[in-house]
Amino acid sequence: MESLVEDGDSVSEDAYCSSTDNKESSASTQKQPPIYVKNCSALNLIKLYKDNKLEINFKIKNTAKNSCKLTTAKIEIYQRTINTLKRLNVEFITFTHKSQKPKSILLKGPHEETTCDQVHSELTKQLSAEVKINKISLFSGKPNSGITFLVQTTSDSDSKPLTNIKSLNYQIIKWERLRKKELLQCRRCQTPGHVAINCNMAYRCVKCTNIHEPGQCTVNKENNDTVSCVLCGKTGHPASYRGCEVRTREMKKIMNRNKTRTNPLVKKTSKQTYAEALTERPSQDHMQQQHFRAATRQQSNTTDEYKQSATSFIHGNAVHHTNNPYGNIHNNYELSNSVIDTLSNNNDVVVI
Repeated sequence: MESLVEDGDSVSEDAYCSSTDNKESSASTQKQPPIYVKNCSALNLIKLYKDNKLEINFKIKNTAKNSCKLTTAKIEIYQRTINTLKRLNVEFITFTHKSQKPKSILLKGPHEETTCDQVHSELTKQLSAEVKINKISLFSGKPNSGITFLVQTTSDSDSKPLTNIKSLNYQIIKWERLRKKELLQCRRCQTPGHVAINCNMAYRCVKCTNIHEPGQCTVNKENNDTVSCVLCGKTGHPASYRGCEVRTREMKKIMNRNKTRTNPLVKKTSKQTYAEALTERPSQDHMQQQHFRAATRQQSNTTDEYKQSATSFIHGNAVHHTNNPYGNIHNNYELSNSVIDTLSNNNDVVVI
């Protein structure tokens, strides 16, 4: 089956927001979200704009045969491009602009009977910023773990005054970051990595492979014999089933791509000069020269020991046989030649 994520540049909603988290700038100067056009080549898109006498004020990058990536310079151009593509019925996906994405923090500790209105009232007493409260359910497995609220503030607000609040209605509370263990899945096209509000793809039902409008599915989701997955085409589970092979594969593909783009530990290596490289780590030729010199010194020391031993042996025997010059001369001659042959094999010459 053809991959759902065609182009190599596509990332997820979380990856785009993470890449712009450290950029404190206005919405007009921030990096705009990319627009991924599907089922329409760059040439066809250019022709469509020219036929409708529209101005092309974005850059196009070819990502596949029938797909391309659009980048805009300003948020006004980005919004205008989105509206134009919708009017021309061009299929695309994009991401929420960072200026429009609220900051989300988890509030833990209040009693389980605490309501959202009570939390909102207590927080607004201590804060001037506007907050939005939602009660959520987390399966922690711990008894009496209390209730958890999702607190959202505007993207340009400072979350530090909020997290400095340590008690709420005399109850000790704690704040935690919202950690998403899994990527979001679009409820419009069922593709992982983006949400339905940023999707202009053709609608695909989560329960069947038939083509119909939202809310018109006649399949009973409780009956596994009639439910089918639009991602893998198999019967027995919906497109939102976590055990779907295609869904799992596409999730891993996007998450691995996000890690290489957002992981602060993955740094690009800077270019070094030749002198810096030699200073930090000796070259291979230099190391070979060092090993050769060390081996030569060791061989030279061994050869000197052979010389000294051979000379002492020969001269000692010569003195010993002075009174008997003709005795055992032949044996001494053979021993001397044997020692010389040994030294010669060590690439040295001994003159006696």
